[in-house]
Amino acid sequence: SVTQSREMNPRRSPSHSSNLARSAGVAVLWSLTAPSVVAAQELLTQVHVITRHGSRYPLRKDASDLSESTPGTLTAFGEKQMYDLGLWIHETYAANSTDPAAFLQSFASFSMRLESSSLERTIVSANSLALGLFAGEARDPTLESLLPVVPANVPVYTHDMVNDIYMRAFDKCPELHDRLQALYLSDEWQQLETENDQFLAQLAETTYFQPYANQNGIVPLEQIWNVYDTIFVAKTECSEGHEDLATCQSISDGVDLARNVLTDEQWVKVMDLAHQAELMKYGPKTADKLIGINLIQEIVHRMMGGGIGLNDDNGNQEIEFSLFSAHYATILGVFSALDKTFFSQEVIPHYAAALIFEVTERSDTAQRFFKLTYKGDDRPNSRAVSIDLSNICGNSLICPVSSLQQFLGAWSVERWCNECANEGANQCLTGQDGSGKEVTPPAVVNDNDDDDEYPAEFGFILGLIVGAIGVVVTFFVQRRFYKKLLEEQKNQAQNNIPPAHYDDSQMQHNNDGVNGGVGGVPLEEAPNVPPSPLPAQLVSRATSAVSSDESPATNDEVVVDPVDVERELI
Repeated sequence: SVTQSREMNPRRSPSHSSNLARSAGVAVLWSLTAPSVVAAQELLTQVHVITRHGSRYPLRKDASDLSESTPGTLTAFGEKQMYDLGLWIHETYAANSTDPAAFLQSFASFSMRLESSSLERTIVSANSLALGLFAGEARDPTLESLLPVVPANVPVYTHDMVNDIYMRAFDKCPELHDRLQALYLSDEWQQLETENDQFLAQLAETTYFQPYANQNGIVPLEQIWNVYDTIFVAKTECSEGHEDLATCQSISDGVDLARNVLTDEQWVKVMDLAHQAELMKYGPKTADKLIGINLIQEIVHRMMGGGIGLNDDNGNQEIEFSLFSAHYATILGVFSALDKTFFSQEVIPHYAAALIFEVTERSDTAQRFFKLTYKGDDRPNSRAVSIDLSNICGNSLICPVSSLQQFLGAWSVERWCNECANEGANQCLTGQDGSGKEVTPPAVVNDNDDDDEYPAEFGFILGLIVGAIGVVVTFFVQRRFYKKLLEEQKNQAQNNIPPAHYDDSQMQHNNDGVNGGVGGVPLEEAPNVPPSPLPAQLVSRATSAVSSDESPATNDEVVVDPVDVERELI
Protein backbone atom coordinates (compact mmCIF):
# COMPACT_ATOMS: atom_id res chain seq x y z
CA SER A 1 0.00 0.00 0.00
CA VAL A 2 1.00 3.65 -0.24
CA THR A 3 1.24 3.81 3.56
CA GLN A 4 3.45 0.74 3.67
CA SER A 5 5.53 2.20 0.91
CA ARG A 6 6.03 5.38 2.82
CA GLU A 7 6.95 3.42 5.94
CA MET A 8 9.38 1.25 4.10
CA ASN A 9 10.92 4.35 2.42
CA PRO A 10 10.89 7.02 5.10
CA ARG A 11 12.82 9.41 2.84
CA ARG A 12 9.94 9.58 0.37
CA SER A 13 7.24 12.05 1.24
CA PRO A 14 4.37 13.72 -0.64
CA SER A 15 6.55 16.73 -1.22
CA HIS A 16 9.30 14.47 -2.54
CA SER A 17 6.93 12.83 -5.03
CA SER A 18 5.79 16.19 -6.29
CA ASN A 19 9.41 17.20 -6.77
CA LEU A 20 10.00 14.09 -8.86
CA ALA A 21 7.00 14.91 -10.97
CA ARG A 22 8.22 18.41 -11.56
CA SER A 23 11.67 17.10 -12.49
CA ALA A 24 10.17 14.65 -14.94
CA GLY A 25 8.17 17.46 -16.51
CA VAL A 26 11.26 19.60 -16.89
CA ALA A 27 13.10 16.69 -18.50
CA VAL A 28 10.29 16.16 -21.00
CA LEU A 29 10.17 19.86 -21.78
CA TRP A 30 13.98 19.97 -22.30
CA SER A 31 13.84 16.99 -24.61
CA LEU A 32 11.29 18.76 -26.74
CA THR A 33 13.08 22.08 -26.92
CA ALA A 34 16.80 21.20 -26.80
CA PRO A 35 18.64 20.54 -30.13
CA SER A 36 18.90 16.88 -30.96
CA VAL A 37 22.33 15.27 -30.79
CA VAL A 38 23.17 13.45 -34.04
CA ALA A 39 26.10 11.13 -34.36
CA ALA A 40 28.81 12.45 -36.66
CA GLN A 41 28.81 10.92 -40.12
CA GLU A 42 31.62 10.34 -42.58
CA LEU A 43 30.40 11.39 -46.00
CA LEU A 44 32.07 10.23 -49.20
CA THR A 45 33.23 13.38 -50.98
CA GLN A 46 35.95 12.33 -53.47
CA VAL A 47 37.20 9.34 -55.42
CA HIS A 48 40.56 9.32 -57.21
CA VAL A 49 41.39 6.28 -59.36
CA ILE A 50 44.72 5.16 -60.85
CA THR A 51 44.30 2.40 -63.42
CA ARG A 52 46.35 0.17 -65.61
CA HIS A 53 45.12 0.14 -69.19
CA GLY A 54 43.20 -2.79 -70.65
CA SER A 55 44.60 -5.69 -72.66
CA ARG A 56 46.86 -4.65 -75.52
CA TYR A 57 49.10 -6.08 -78.20
CA PRO A 58 52.56 -7.35 -77.14
CA LEU A 59 54.99 -4.69 -75.99
CA ARG A 60 58.77 -4.85 -76.10
CA LYS A 61 60.55 -2.88 -73.39
CA ASP A 62 64.18 -1.87 -72.95
CA ALA A 63 65.34 -2.96 -69.52
CA SER A 64 67.94 -0.19 -69.21
CA ASP A 65 65.70 2.89 -69.51
CA LEU A 66 62.21 1.33 -69.62
CA SER A 67 61.54 2.76 -73.09
CA GLU A 68 59.18 0.93 -75.45
CA SER A 69 59.84 -0.08 -79.05
CA THR A 70 56.38 -1.33 -80.07
CA PRO A 71 53.09 0.58 -79.89
CA GLY A 72 51.10 -1.91 -77.83
CA THR A 73 47.71 -0.63 -78.93
CA LEU A 74 44.57 -1.52 -76.99
CA THR A 75 42.53 -4.50 -78.15
CA ALA A 76 38.76 -4.92 -78.30
CA PHE A 77 38.96 -7.13 -75.23
CA GLY A 78 40.94 -4.38 -73.47
CA GLU A 79 38.17 -1.89 -74.22
CA LYS A 80 35.64 -4.26 -72.69
CA GLN A 81 37.77 -4.68 -69.57
CA MET A 82 37.89 -0.94 -69.00
CA TYR A 83 34.18 -0.53 -69.73
CA ASP A 84 33.41 -3.15 -67.08
CA LEU A 85 35.68 -1.34 -64.62
CA GLY A 86 33.70 1.85 -65.25
CA LEU A 87 30.48 -0.01 -64.48
CA TRP A 88 32.00 -1.33 -61.26
CA ILE A 89 33.09 2.16 -60.14
CA HIS A 90 29.58 3.51 -60.77
CA GLU A 91 27.90 0.65 -58.92
CA THR A 92 30.33 0.92 -56.01
CA TYR A 93 30.40 4.67 -55.44
CA ALA A 94 27.46 6.26 -57.22
CA ALA A 95 24.76 3.72 -56.42
CA ASN A 96 25.85 3.45 -52.78
CA SER A 97 26.50 7.14 -52.21
CA THR A 98 24.68 8.86 -49.36
CA ASP A 99 23.61 11.46 -51.90
CA PRO A 100 23.05 9.52 -55.12
CA ALA A 101 21.70 12.54 -56.94
CA ALA A 102 24.92 14.46 -56.44
CA PHE A 103 27.81 12.00 -56.76
CA LEU A 104 28.85 10.46 -60.10
CA GLN A 105 25.29 10.46 -61.39
CA SER A 106 26.16 12.90 -64.15
CA PHE A 107 29.38 14.19 -65.63
CA ALA A 108 30.42 17.67 -64.53
CA SER A 109 33.50 19.01 -66.29
CA PHE A 110 34.26 21.53 -63.52
CA SER A 111 34.50 18.90 -60.77
CA MET A 112 35.55 15.75 -62.63
CA ARG A 113 38.78 15.13 -64.48
CA LEU A 114 39.84 12.18 -66.63
CA GLU A 115 43.54 12.17 -67.46
CA SER A 116 45.76 9.78 -69.35
CA SER A 117 49.32 9.31 -70.44
CA SER A 118 49.66 10.26 -74.09
CA LEU A 119 49.55 6.74 -75.51
CA GLU A 120 46.78 5.17 -77.52
CA ARG A 121 46.23 2.29 -75.13
CA THR A 122 45.71 4.52 -72.09
CA ILE A 123 43.63 7.18 -73.85
CA VAL A 124 41.23 4.60 -75.31
CA SER A 125 41.14 2.86 -71.93
CA ALA A 126 39.98 6.11 -70.31
CA ASN A 127 37.31 6.58 -72.98
CA SER A 128 36.08 3.02 -72.49
CA LEU A 129 35.93 3.43 -68.71
CA ALA A 130 33.92 6.64 -69.16
CA LEU A 131 31.33 4.76 -71.23
CA GLY A 132 30.73 2.41 -68.33
CA LEU A 133 30.93 5.05 -65.62
CA PHE A 134 28.61 7.61 -67.22
CA ALA A 135 25.50 6.59 -69.11
CA GLY A 136 24.50 8.59 -72.17
CA GLU A 137 22.10 10.81 -70.27
CA ALA A 138 24.77 11.41 -67.63
CA ARG A 139 26.82 13.33 -70.19
CA ASP A 140 23.80 14.87 -71.94
CA PRO A 141 21.04 15.30 -69.30
CA THR A 142 18.83 17.29 -71.68
CA LEU A 143 19.18 14.67 -74.44
CA GLU A 144 19.89 17.41 -76.97
CA SER A 145 22.75 15.62 -78.72
CA LEU A 146 22.61 15.82 -82.53
CA LEU A 147 24.83 12.77 -82.95
CA PRO A 148 23.29 9.58 -84.38
CA VAL A 149 24.55 7.74 -81.29
CA VAL A 150 24.83 8.86 -77.68
CA PRO A 151 28.37 8.16 -76.45
CA ALA A 152 29.68 9.19 -73.07
CA ASN A 153 31.65 11.90 -74.91
CA VAL A 154 33.72 12.72 -71.83
CA PRO A 155 36.96 14.61 -72.47
CA VAL A 156 40.25 12.93 -71.59
CA TYR A 157 43.26 15.15 -70.93
CA THR A 158 46.88 14.21 -71.56
CA HIS A 159 50.36 15.57 -70.97
CA ASP A 160 53.05 15.79 -73.63
CA MET A 161 55.11 12.64 -73.37
CA VAL A 162 58.29 14.49 -72.38
CA ASN A 163 56.42 16.41 -69.66
CA ASP A 164 54.48 13.51 -68.15
CA ILE A 165 56.26 13.27 -64.81
CA TYR A 166 53.06 12.09 -63.12
CA MET A 167 51.91 8.90 -64.85
CA ARG A 168 55.16 8.06 -66.66
CA ALA A 169 57.83 9.31 -64.30
CA PHE A 170 59.49 5.90 -64.56
CA ASP A 171 60.95 6.66 -68.00
CA LYS A 172 61.72 10.33 -67.23
CA CYS A 173 64.12 9.70 -64.37
CA PRO A 174 67.80 9.09 -65.26
CA GLU A 175 68.58 8.46 -61.61
CA LEU A 176 66.13 5.55 -61.59
CA HIS A 177 67.75 4.13 -64.71
CA ASP A 178 71.16 4.31 -63.02
CA ARG A 179 69.71 2.46 -60.05
CA LEU A 180 68.37 -0.23 -62.37
CA GLN A 181 71.82 -0.74 -63.87
CA ALA A 182 73.22 -1.09 -60.36
CA LEU A 183 70.45 -3.54 -59.51
CA TYR A 184 71.27 -5.77 -62.49
CA LEU A 185 74.85 -6.01 -61.21
CA SER A 186 73.89 -6.56 -57.57
CA ASP A 187 74.48 -9.82 -55.72
CA GLU A 188 70.74 -10.25 -55.12
CA TRP A 189 69.93 -10.02 -58.83
CA GLN A 190 72.85 -12.17 -59.93
CA GLN A 191 71.96 -14.85 -57.39
CA LEU A 192 68.37 -15.05 -58.64
CA GLU A 193 69.63 -15.37 -62.20
CA THR A 194 72.20 -18.03 -61.28
CA GLU A 195 69.61 -20.09 -59.43
CA ASN A 196 67.49 -20.21 -62.58
CA ASP A 197 70.15 -20.27 -65.29
CA GLN A 198 69.13 -23.71 -66.60
CA PHE A 199 65.54 -22.60 -67.07
CA LEU A 200 66.68 -19.33 -68.67
CA ALA A 201 68.82 -21.36 -71.08
CA GLN A 202 65.74 -23.43 -72.05
CA LEU A 203 63.90 -20.21 -72.86
CA ALA A 204 66.79 -19.10 -75.08
CA GLU A 205 66.41 -22.28 -77.14
CA THR A 206 62.79 -21.40 -77.93
CA THR A 207 62.42 -19.64 -81.28
CA TYR A 208 60.09 -16.99 -79.94
CA PHE A 209 62.52 -15.92 -77.22
CA GLN A 210 65.84 -16.08 -79.05
CA PRO A 211 65.82 -12.28 -79.71
CA TYR A 212 66.13 -11.81 -75.94
CA ALA A 213 69.04 -14.26 -75.43
CA ASN A 214 72.56 -13.03 -74.69
CA GLN A 215 75.95 -14.27 -75.83
CA ASN A 216 76.01 -16.80 -72.97
CA GLY A 217 73.03 -18.63 -74.41
CA ILE A 218 70.48 -17.64 -71.77
CA VAL A 219 67.65 -15.15 -71.54
CA PRO A 220 69.04 -12.77 -68.90
CA LEU A 221 66.82 -11.96 -65.97
CA GLU A 222 66.40 -8.32 -67.09
CA GLN A 223 64.68 -9.65 -70.24
CA ILE A 224 62.26 -11.96 -68.46
CA TRP A 225 59.50 -9.35 -68.61
CA ASN A 226 59.53 -9.42 -72.42
CA VAL A 227 59.12 -13.20 -72.34
CA TYR A 228 56.34 -12.91 -69.79
CA ASP A 229 54.48 -10.23 -71.74
CA THR A 230 54.56 -12.17 -75.01
CA ILE A 231 52.89 -15.19 -73.45
CA PHE A 232 50.59 -13.24 -71.15
CA VAL A 233 49.07 -11.25 -74.03
CA ALA A 234 48.49 -14.43 -76.02
CA LYS A 235 46.87 -16.19 -73.08
CA THR A 236 44.66 -13.16 -72.42
CA GLU A 237 43.54 -12.64 -76.00
CA CYS A 238 43.41 -16.29 -77.12
CA SER A 239 41.82 -17.90 -74.09
CA GLU A 240 39.35 -20.73 -74.52
CA GLY A 241 36.47 -19.62 -76.71
CA HIS A 242 38.29 -16.54 -78.04
CA GLU A 243 40.40 -18.25 -80.69
CA ASP A 244 38.33 -16.86 -83.55
CA LEU A 245 38.46 -13.26 -82.38
CA ALA A 246 40.24 -10.91 -84.76
CA THR A 247 42.54 -9.73 -81.98
CA CYS A 248 43.75 -13.26 -81.32
CA GLN A 249 44.23 -14.02 -85.01
CA SER A 250 46.14 -10.77 -85.53
CA ILE A 251 48.75 -11.85 -82.97
CA SER A 252 51.42 -13.85 -84.74
CA ASP A 253 50.96 -17.48 -83.70
CA GLY A 254 48.71 -16.29 -80.92
CA VAL A 255 47.04 -19.61 -80.14
CA ASP A 256 50.35 -21.45 -80.33
CA LEU A 257 51.96 -18.96 -77.98
CA ALA A 258 49.08 -19.28 -75.56
CA ARG A 259 48.99 -23.07 -75.37
CA ASN A 260 51.95 -24.87 -76.87
CA VAL A 261 55.17 -22.89 -76.48
CA LEU A 262 55.45 -23.42 -72.73
CA THR A 263 54.07 -26.09 -70.49
CA ASP A 264 51.90 -25.01 -67.58
CA GLU A 265 54.81 -25.61 -65.24
CA GLN A 266 57.14 -23.48 -67.35
CA TRP A 267 54.59 -20.69 -67.57
CA VAL A 268 54.22 -20.63 -63.79
CA LYS A 269 58.01 -20.40 -63.55
CA VAL A 270 58.10 -17.47 -65.99
CA MET A 271 55.40 -15.66 -64.03
CA ASP A 272 57.21 -16.22 -60.75
CA LEU A 273 60.51 -14.87 -62.09
CA ALA A 274 58.83 -11.88 -63.77
CA HIS A 275 57.00 -10.91 -60.60
CA GLN A 276 60.17 -11.19 -58.52
CA ALA A 277 62.16 -9.13 -61.00
CA GLU A 278 59.55 -6.37 -61.29
CA LEU A 279 59.21 -6.15 -57.51
CA MET A 280 62.97 -5.62 -57.25
CA LYS A 281 62.86 -2.97 -60.01
CA TYR A 282 59.84 -1.00 -58.82
CA GLY A 283 59.88 -1.75 -55.09
CA PRO A 284 60.76 0.74 -52.33
CA LYS A 285 64.42 -0.26 -52.25
CA THR A 286 65.09 0.79 -55.86
CA ALA A 287 62.27 3.11 -56.91
CA ASP A 288 61.69 4.76 -53.53
CA LYS A 289 59.59 7.86 -54.30
CA LEU A 290 60.96 8.55 -57.77
CA ILE A 291 58.02 7.07 -59.70
CA GLY A 292 54.93 7.82 -57.65
CA ILE A 293 55.59 10.94 -55.58
CA ASN A 294 54.45 13.53 -58.15
CA LEU A 295 51.14 11.79 -58.76
CA ILE A 296 50.48 11.32 -55.04
CA GLN A 297 51.20 15.00 -54.38
CA GLU A 298 48.69 15.96 -57.07
CA ILE A 299 46.05 13.68 -55.53
CA VAL A 300 46.69 15.07 -52.04
CA HIS A 301 46.32 18.59 -53.44
CA ARG A 302 42.87 17.62 -54.71
CA MET A 303 42.02 15.83 -51.46
CA MET A 304 42.54 19.10 -49.60
CA GLY A 305 40.09 20.91 -51.86
CA GLY A 306 42.53 22.18 -54.48
CA GLY A 307 41.59 22.32 -58.13
CA ILE A 308 43.22 20.79 -61.16
CA GLY A 309 46.97 21.09 -60.94
CA LEU A 310 49.09 22.18 -58.00
CA ASN A 311 49.49 25.55 -59.67
CA ASP A 312 45.84 26.01 -60.67
CA ASP A 313 42.98 26.17 -58.21
CA ASN A 314 40.44 25.84 -61.03
CA GLY A 315 38.42 28.69 -59.59
CA ASN A 316 38.58 26.98 -56.17
CA GLN A 317 36.34 24.28 -57.58
CA GLU A 318 36.86 21.04 -55.70
CA ILE A 319 37.54 17.92 -57.73
CA GLU A 320 35.13 15.12 -56.81
CA PHE A 321 36.38 12.47 -59.23
CA SER A 322 39.76 11.92 -60.88
CA LEU A 323 40.88 9.20 -63.25
CA PHE A 324 44.54 8.66 -64.06
CA SER A 325 44.71 6.14 -66.91
CA ALA A 326 48.25 4.89 -66.56
CA HIS A 327 50.47 1.79 -66.39
CA TYR A 328 51.37 -1.01 -64.05
CA ALA A 329 54.68 0.70 -63.26
CA THR A 330 52.67 3.75 -62.14
CA ILE A 331 50.71 1.68 -59.63
CA LEU A 332 53.82 -0.07 -58.32
CA GLY A 333 55.55 3.31 -58.07
CA VAL A 334 52.74 4.72 -55.95
CA PHE A 335 53.00 1.76 -53.57
CA SER A 336 56.75 2.35 -53.27
CA ALA A 337 56.28 6.09 -52.68
CA LEU A 338 53.99 5.13 -49.80
CA ASP A 339 56.79 2.87 -48.54
CA LYS A 340 54.72 -0.23 -49.08
CA THR A 341 55.80 -3.47 -50.70
CA PHE A 342 53.19 -4.78 -53.07
CA PHE A 343 51.13 -7.23 -51.06
CA SER A 344 49.88 -9.57 -53.79
CA GLN A 345 51.70 -12.64 -55.02
CA GLU A 346 51.00 -11.34 -58.53
CA VAL A 347 53.21 -8.28 -58.30
CA ILE A 348 52.56 -7.10 -61.86
CA PRO A 349 49.07 -5.59 -61.77
CA HIS A 350 46.65 -7.20 -64.18
CA TYR A 351 45.02 -5.33 -67.04
CA ALA A 352 42.29 -2.96 -65.77
CA ALA A 353 43.68 -3.01 -62.23
CA ALA A 354 42.71 0.02 -60.14
CA LEU A 355 44.22 1.73 -57.08
CA ILE A 356 41.57 3.95 -55.49
CA PHE A 357 41.85 6.82 -53.00
CA GLU A 358 38.49 7.27 -51.25
CA VAL A 359 38.05 10.55 -49.38
CA THR A 360 35.48 11.07 -46.63
CA GLU A 361 34.66 14.08 -44.50
CA ARG A 362 33.31 14.16 -40.95
CA SER A 363 30.06 16.07 -40.74
CA ASP A 364 30.89 17.59 -37.34
CA THR A 365 34.52 18.67 -37.79
CA ALA A 366 34.94 18.76 -41.58
CA GLN A 367 38.14 16.76 -41.10
CA ARG A 368 39.07 14.69 -44.12
CA PHE A 369 40.18 11.09 -44.14
CA PHE A 370 41.27 8.74 -46.89
CA LYS A 371 41.13 5.04 -47.51
CA LEU A 372 43.19 3.12 -50.05
CA THR A 373 41.50 0.32 -52.01
CA TYR A 374 42.98 -1.98 -54.64
CA LYS A 375 41.02 -3.91 -57.25
CA GLY A 376 43.33 -6.36 -58.94
CA ASP A 377 41.56 -6.69 -62.31
CA ASP A 378 38.25 -7.18 -64.06
CA ARG A 379 37.90 -10.88 -63.32
CA PRO A 380 34.62 -11.77 -61.55
CA ASN A 381 36.41 -13.25 -58.55
CA SER A 382 38.65 -10.20 -58.17
CA ARG A 383 37.43 -8.31 -55.13
CA ALA A 384 38.52 -4.90 -53.97
CA VAL A 385 40.68 -5.05 -50.84
CA SER A 386 41.71 -2.35 -48.39
CA ILE A 387 45.39 -1.46 -48.12
CA ASP A 388 46.98 -1.33 -44.69
CA LEU A 389 47.87 2.28 -43.82
CA SER A 390 49.38 1.70 -40.39
CA ASN A 391 52.80 2.96 -41.52
CA ILE A 392 51.22 6.35 -42.33
CA CYS A 393 48.97 7.06 -39.35
CA GLY A 394 48.88 3.97 -37.14
CA ASN A 395 45.42 2.97 -38.32
CA SER A 396 45.20 0.02 -40.65
CA LEU A 397 42.20 1.17 -42.69
CA ILE A 398 41.72 4.93 -42.64
CA CYS A 399 43.97 7.94 -42.08
CA PRO A 400 43.59 11.71 -41.92
CA VAL A 401 44.71 13.37 -45.13
CA SER A 402 46.92 15.59 -43.01
CA SER A 403 48.83 12.48 -41.88
CA LEU A 404 49.57 11.65 -45.51
CA GLN A 405 50.87 15.17 -46.04
CA GLN A 406 53.21 14.78 -43.06
CA PHE A 407 54.30 11.35 -44.29
CA LEU A 408 55.28 12.70 -47.71
CA GLY A 409 57.26 15.49 -46.11
CA ALA A 410 59.09 18.06 -48.20
CA TRP A 411 58.86 16.20 -51.50
CA SER A 412 57.93 18.43 -54.41
CA VAL A 413 58.35 18.62 -58.17
CA GLU A 414 61.43 20.73 -57.55
CA ARG A 415 63.00 18.02 -55.43
CA TRP A 416 61.97 15.33 -57.92
CA CYS A 417 63.69 17.19 -60.77
CA ASN A 418 66.88 17.38 -58.74
CA GLU A 419 66.72 13.81 -57.42
CA CYS A 420 65.99 12.35 -60.86
CA ALA A 421 68.43 14.65 -62.69
CA ASN A 422 65.68 15.35 -65.20
CA GLU A 423 66.68 18.06 -67.66
CA GLY A 424 64.02 17.51 -70.31
CA ALA A 425 60.60 18.10 -68.75
CA ASN A 426 59.23 21.62 -68.88
CA GLN A 427 58.56 21.50 -65.14
CA CYS A 428 62.30 21.11 -64.62
CA LEU A 429 63.50 23.37 -67.45
CA THR A 430 61.37 26.37 -66.52
CA GLY A 431 62.23 26.10 -62.87
CA GLN A 432 58.59 25.94 -61.81
CA ASP A 433 57.08 23.22 -59.71
CA GLY A 434 53.43 22.72 -58.96
CA SER A 435 53.43 25.09 -56.00
CA GLY A 436 55.06 27.92 -57.88
CA LYS A 437 58.46 27.59 -56.19
CA GLU A 438 61.45 28.14 -58.36
CA VAL A 439 63.89 25.32 -58.96
CA THR A 440 67.45 26.40 -58.32
CA PRO A 441 69.31 26.00 -61.63
CA PRO A 442 72.52 23.98 -61.65
CA ALA A 443 75.64 25.97 -60.97
CA VAL A 444 77.53 27.10 -64.06
CA VAL A 445 81.22 26.26 -64.01
CA ASN A 446 83.30 29.35 -64.87
CA ASP A 447 86.44 28.10 -66.59
CA ASN A 448 87.91 31.60 -66.69
CA ASP A 449 87.85 32.04 -62.94
CA ASP A 450 86.05 35.31 -63.55
CA ASP A 451 83.81 36.01 -60.62
CA ASP A 452 82.20 39.11 -62.15
CA GLU A 453 78.50 38.71 -62.69
CA TYR A 454 76.54 41.06 -64.94
CA PRO A 455 72.84 41.37 -64.40
CA ALA A 456 70.43 41.23 -67.31
CA GLU A 457 69.63 44.93 -66.89
CA PHE A 458 73.23 45.87 -67.67
CA GLY A 459 73.15 43.90 -70.91
CA PHE A 460 69.91 45.58 -71.92
CA ILE A 461 71.31 49.09 -71.32
CA LEU A 462 74.53 48.21 -73.14
CA GLY A 463 72.49 47.07 -76.11
CA LEU A 464 70.61 50.36 -76.19
CA ILE A 465 73.85 52.35 -76.14
CA VAL A 466 75.40 50.33 -78.96
CA GLY A 467 72.22 50.67 -81.01
CA ALA A 468 72.15 54.46 -80.50
CA ILE A 469 75.79 54.79 -81.55
CA GLY A 470 75.01 52.80 -84.68
CA VAL A 471 72.12 55.11 -85.59
CA VAL A 472 74.26 58.26 -85.13
CA VAL A 473 77.16 56.88 -87.16
CA THR A 474 74.81 55.84 -89.96
CA PHE A 475 73.22 59.31 -90.02
CA PHE A 476 76.50 61.17 -90.37
CA VAL A 477 77.86 58.77 -92.99
CA GLN A 478 74.75 59.22 -95.10
CA ARG A 479 74.86 63.02 -94.61
CA ARG A 480 78.46 63.16 -95.76
CA PHE A 481 77.65 61.04 -98.78
CA TYR A 482 74.77 63.23 -99.87
CA LYS A 483 76.83 66.43 -99.40
CA LYS A 484 79.55 65.03 -101.62
CA LEU A 485 77.03 63.95 -104.20
CA LEU A 486 75.37 67.38 -104.25
CA GLU A 487 78.72 69.08 -104.71
CA GLU A 488 79.44 66.86 -107.74
CA GLN A 489 76.07 67.68 -109.26
CA LYS A 490 76.65 71.40 -108.68
CA ASN A 491 80.01 71.14 -110.44
CA GLN A 492 78.37 69.31 -113.33
CA ALA A 493 75.77 72.06 -113.64
CA GLN A 494 78.41 74.76 -113.63
CA ASN A 495 80.28 72.90 -116.40
CA ASN A 496 77.14 73.16 -118.59
CA ILE A 497 76.24 69.47 -118.37
CA PRO A 498 72.61 69.14 -119.44
CA PRO A 499 70.29 69.02 -116.48
CA ALA A 500 68.83 65.71 -115.44
CA HIS A 501 65.11 65.50 -116.08
CA TYR A 502 63.32 62.74 -114.14
CA ASP A 503 59.79 61.59 -114.20
CA ASP A 504 58.31 59.07 -111.82
CA SER A 505 58.86 56.10 -114.09
CA GLN A 506 62.49 56.96 -114.60
CA MET A 507 62.98 57.39 -110.87
CA GLN A 508 61.73 53.87 -110.32
CA HIS A 509 64.31 52.41 -112.69
CA ASN A 510 67.30 54.68 -112.35
CA ASN A 511 69.33 51.88 -110.81
CA ASP A 512 68.31 48.89 -112.89
CA GLY A 513 70.77 49.44 -115.74
CA VAL A 514 68.00 49.08 -118.36
CA ASN A 515 65.66 52.10 -118.32
CA GLY A 516 67.78 54.04 -115.84
CA GLY A 517 70.36 56.69 -116.50
CA VAL A 518 70.96 60.32 -116.08
CA GLY A 519 68.47 62.53 -117.86
CA GLY A 520 67.12 59.50 -119.70
CA VAL A 521 70.57 58.65 -121.09
CA PRO A 522 71.47 54.96 -120.76
CA LEU A 523 74.16 54.24 -118.20
CA GLU A 524 76.63 52.93 -120.77
CA GLU A 525 76.51 56.32 -122.54
CA ALA A 526 77.22 58.28 -119.35
CA PRO A 527 79.63 56.12 -117.39
CA ASN A 528 81.05 59.00 -115.40
CA VAL A 529 77.74 60.22 -114.05
CA PRO A 530 76.36 58.00 -111.28
CA PRO A 531 72.60 57.51 -110.89
CA SER A 532 71.15 60.00 -108.44
CA PRO A 533 69.92 58.56 -105.17
CA LEU A 534 68.13 61.79 -104.26
CA PRO A 535 64.52 61.78 -103.16
CA ALA A 536 62.05 62.76 -105.88
CA GLN A 537 61.10 66.07 -104.24
CA LEU A 538 64.75 67.19 -104.29
CA VAL A 539 65.16 66.15 -107.91
CA SER A 540 62.12 68.19 -108.91
CA ARG A 541 63.60 71.20 -107.17
CA ALA A 542 66.96 70.62 -108.84
CA THR A 543 65.44 70.49 -112.34
CA SER A 544 63.69 73.81 -111.99
CA ALA A 545 65.53 77.09 -112.66
CA VAL A 546 66.32 78.57 -109.33
CA SER A 547 67.33 82.23 -109.50
CA SER A 548 70.11 83.70 -107.42
CA ASP A 549 70.88 87.40 -106.78
CA GLU A 550 74.59 86.88 -107.40
CA SER A 551 74.43 84.31 -110.22
CA PRO A 552 71.23 84.23 -112.26
CA ALA A 553 70.37 80.80 -113.57
CA THR A 554 69.85 79.92 -117.19
CA ASN A 555 67.89 77.07 -118.69
CA ASP A 556 71.13 75.13 -119.00
CA GLU A 557 72.07 75.42 -115.37
CA VAL A 558 71.05 73.55 -112.28
CA VAL A 559 71.49 75.41 -109.06
CA VAL A 560 71.05 73.39 -105.90
CA ASP A 561 71.51 74.97 -102.52
CA PRO A 562 73.29 72.36 -100.35
CA VAL A 563 71.83 73.93 -97.25
CA ASP A 564 68.30 73.39 -98.55
CA VAL A 565 69.15 69.81 -99.47
CA GLU A 566 70.62 69.11 -96.05
CA ARG A 567 67.54 70.63 -94.43
CA GLU A 568 65.31 68.32 -96.50
CA LEU A 569 67.42 65.29 -95.67
CA ILE A 570 67.33 66.09 -91.98
